[in-house]
Amino acid sequence: MGNADKKPGEGETESYGDKTTRLVVTQPEGFAVKVCMKGKVELPPTDVYDLLTHPENHKIFRGIEAVLERKVLHDKGGRQKVLVVHEARWKFLFFSGKFATHMHVEQDRGAGTVRFSLAKVGMMKDFAGFWSVQPYTQQALQSADIGSSPRPEAPWWQPKSAFANFPRVGRQADRDAATLCRLEQSILPNVTPPRPLDRLMKGIAVKQVRGLMDDLRQEAGRIKAGKATLDTAAGRRFKAALEDSGSHLSSAPTAAGQGFSASPNQEALAGHLPGCLV
Repeated sequence: MGNADKKPGEGETESYGDKTTRLVVTQPEGFAVKVCMKGKVELPPTDVYDLLTHPENHKIFRGIEAVLERKVLHDKGGRQKVLVVHEARWKFLFFSGKFATHMHVEQDRGAGTVRFSLAKVGMMKDFAGFWSVQPYTQQALQSADIGSSPRPEAPWWQPKSAFANFPRVGRQADRDAATLCRLEQSILPNVTPPRPLDRLMKGIAVKQVRGLMDDLRQEAGRIKAGKATLDTAAGRRFKAALEDSGSHLSSAPTAAGQGFSASPNQEALAGHLPGCLV
């Protein structure tokens, strides 16, 4: 569902959400549309960060057809600046095609952020934003702010109401195994669509951003199932744990009266794979 409100300097504000994702859409000065999104991903922040910065992550993000060029411009102390040229697919009404986007990507592992900006004008006149990852904690939910400062009437994007329907944080294992992801993305096409198509472009931007979150969650599921698309530490860790768990299960006593004692690896796995072994 969505709602709308008028904010000074940003035109119409629209909001969308469900139990695990919240979005705010605005039109800031200098851009055609800005989408702010927060959502929960069932992997630790370091693992989600690895997916966002993986050189071959076009294999999990469906909106990216290929990486045509990737060049590290700066690399020091967990901070990188990278030139990336993506080939993406576009579709508008009955028309479709492919275009290349030249991006500067600044990665800061310590801060858990990935900032991107347009390096070369093409189909996009301007394109900028950032990803951030942080542990999924109650404090993170309560401090979440994706598009507005608090107002007396307490709209849904005010911190206390924006995430009121999000699953509450429980055990320490739950906090350690999940990430609160934030994505802000501002877009200005080289050719601005006429006013009647303005709302349609907003819808396309929202769909594209939600698709990125869906892709992240799908890869998280594949990682936990031991079928990761990308070669990451998380993928190797879960696959090894599953294989070790299988070997222990196959050798477990089955005779009547004999009990089963979970190995340390199985206990650790159960904390990360709810419902898999318990």
